[in-house]
Amino acid sequence: RPGAGASDASVFEVTIRALGGLLSAYYLSGGDELYLGKAQQLGERLLAAFDSPSGMPYTDVNLATGRAHGPQFNSGQTNVAEAGTLTMEWATLSALTGDERFARAAERAQEMLMASRHHEGLIEGMWVDIKTGQLGERRITLGARVDSYYEYLLKYYLMGGGSGSEERGGQAAYLEGFLKAAGAVSRTLSRRSATENLLLIAEQDRPGGRTSNKMDHLVCYWPGLIALGVHRGALPEEPYLREAEDLAESCFRAFYERSPTGLAPEIIHWAGDGQKCPSSAFVSGDVCYNSNDQHNLLRPETAESLFVLHQVTGKERYREWGWRIFEAFEANSTLPAAGGFAKVGSVATLPPRHEDQLDTFWMAETLKYLY
Repeated sequence: RPGAGASDASVFEVTIRALGGLLSAYYLSGGDELYLGKAQQLGERLLAAFDSPSGMPYTDVNLATGRAHGPQFNSGQTNVAEAGTLTMEWATLSALTGDERFARAAERAQEMLMASRHHEGLIEGMWVDIKTGQLGERRITLGARVDSYYEYLLKYYLMGGGSGSEERGGQAAYLEGFLKAAGAVSRTLSRRSATENLLLIAEQDRPGGRTSNKMDHLVCYWPGLIALGVHRGALPEEPYLREAEDLAESCFRAFYERSPTGLAPEIIHWAGDGQKCPSSAFVSGDVCYNSNDQHNLLRPETAESLFVLHQVTGKERYREWGWRIFEAFEANSTLPAAGGFAKVGSVATLPPRHEDQLDTFWMAETLKYLY
């Protein structure tokens, strides 16, 4: 029970960690009502986030006061990922409690994004005006501030979501949105590096505009998502499974294998299509790590894709690559004195320099998938 001094909570983070965790505990315990009751209490407090002029959720809620607001650095906006990564948990809460307010609120936000500007199936922009529900700039990316929006299109469809919104297309709209995005990534964002033929995913500053050979580690969720789509019959095996395997291999080799610490930087750039690595970067083959992007937060995306591809294909190499990543974490992200783990300041420098940060996804996701 939050006290009067309770701090603001990120609606996105609390949904996927705390609300999702309580709902999972309810199922795993065989239906212990304690967990469902706490999940419902939390959902009631978080509902204040959706009390905006457009229905697009505010990013933060004070769990004690119920006051909702946008981020401090940009109070009038949310981003596509935070607004579009709520449906699975909120719809599950509705299904278990019979209270449809939770599912309706999350679906409304998701479907506003689905109906917004898209270019060949890819959403145009990262930032959303909370008052109007309209997108701002027009950058096209699978990375930061957009990534999990695409995940929830497929995964919500697979869990049967959207059936209560037939006037907006129902379940089929979620599948259609994912299929269009998958095709567009293959056609417009997939790139091969200049000499090593690595398959990587680029960004565009606007539809039809400049394509940048830049890829966030966050984008390494994509091969696992595509493999899941193939496995569940949403996508044809050819060419999608081959592309997923090629991209997963590139994630391992470009982000991890050539790093001096064996750990991935937050972002890579690569040579190709007339673009070159800057002289100040760490360079290995076609790939470069710019100095501002060399930190490692112990992210889960590659580990998740390797786990899914091992399950889908049975190929042992995915488990071997996962083990090598785990060994690198143990060797270079462990705090010698405390025995815990922490952010690495630069993956290109040995011995590693640690920083006082450990995000929740390390235990909630990265270790889970590696295990």
